[in-house]
Amino acid sequence: MKIQIESLGCKVNGVEAESIAELFRKCGHEIVKEGADFVIINTCCVTGEAEAKSRQAIRKALKSGAKVAVMGCYGQLAPDIIKEIGSSVIVGTSERKSIVDKVEEIFRQQNINPSTLEMSNTYEDLPHVPSKTRAFMKIQDGCNGQCTYCIIPKVRGKSRSRSLDSIIEECESLQSYKEIVLTGINLGQYGSDLNLTLTDAIKAVLNNTTARVRLSSVEPDEVTEELINLIITEPRICKHLHIPVQSCSDAVLKAMHRTYTVNDFKQMVKRLHAAIPTMMIGIDIILGFPTETEKMFSETLACLKELPVSHYHVFGYSMREGTPAAEMKQVSPNVKKSRVDKILALAVEKKAAYLKKLIGSEVEVLTERARDHAEGNFIEGHSSEYVKVYIKGEAPLNEIIKVKLTEIFKDGIIGVVDNY
Repeated sequence: MKIQIESLGCKVNGVEAESIAELFRKCGHEIVKEGADFVIINTCCVTGEAEAKSRQAIRKALKSGAKVAVMGCYGQLAPDIIKEIGSSVIVGTSERKSIVDKVEEIFRQQNINPSTLEMSNTYEDLPHVPSKTRAFMKIQDGCNGQCTYCIIPKVRGKSRSRSLDSIIEECESLQSYKEIVLTGINLGQYGSDLNLTLTDAIKAVLNNTTARVRLSSVEPDEVTEELINLIITEPRICKHLHIPVQSCSDAVLKAMHRTYTVNDFKQMVKRLHAAIPTMMIGIDIILGFPTETEKMFSETLACLKELPVSHYHVFGYSMREGTPAAEMKQVSPNVKKSRVDKILALAVEKKAAYLKKLIGSEVEVLTERARDHAEGNFIEGHSSEYVKVYIKGEAPLNEIIKVKLTEIFKDGIIGVVDNY
């Protein structure tokens, strides 16, 4: 068969979609960008808009004349709706490997059309998919949180962790990679079901590869003292941490059912910054959450002005049906937009100030690609801090090299290498 795979939503979805593509390849099927016999759509339902985009993608694929198989979070949430649209196969967030057999059976004109999908209580290993530079290693799935704005625990289930043996086994196939990114739906909950912690997984990767290790986002209350100490003392851990704090108002955090205080977050950020002044600290922030008053927003704004946070993912609250927050008093769209705009403006200032402080320093850059710009030819890559670096002159690709940062350029910094 010719198989086309489309993935919506988060990076974890993208990693899972690539793994499914690898399963189809191993069974002798061809992965194509168009003209498919079957289109596999890995869906998202984190917001109402994400649901709508998932339905739109299904309908678009059906119009092409292909059969459609749906997997992922929206598949788990609303299989009956997806069946009505016309999908031939529906797989949710568990037993994703079964999608190959189910698609093959449909292709042989046997009908499979489930209306209820069970979720597994164990971690599902999916195959690694080679990439050009950094390798993404998924080690966790699901979430034990009860955030009032989020549907993900309902569709992903409880937190499940990949075994250390499985992690170590995959490390054997990653020896050529210079950077490994550890990822999961709620990465900081790794090991809660195995009597392990995230630091155990990190150490397993460090001990079984020579790559540097980058973490995807970790919740504020899961940035433990043990994890902080490991980041500070281990040179092969990237000095970059993304923290979905969501709000810097205790009242809003309480309404969200977040399990930390603003002071907890402040102290953690200050500790990291004091130990590693050049560390890139990023956040997710939601503005206009239900019940957020102007005073509460002002608390968030003041907190973020104070802290050395240099990278922002800014979201206006999007009402998600089926969550407690959808039943709360909503903030008007105009007020929400105004608050988003103010934080976005601060984000621009904070990033510019951070990049300026790096000028003159030496960083380690993973070189990723050569690219022509109007200003000349550059080798592009990312530093340990996840700063985009544009290297002038010659440099090998897919290597970590030391680069001196010289001037702000586009969305990053120009760097020079002395020994090339």
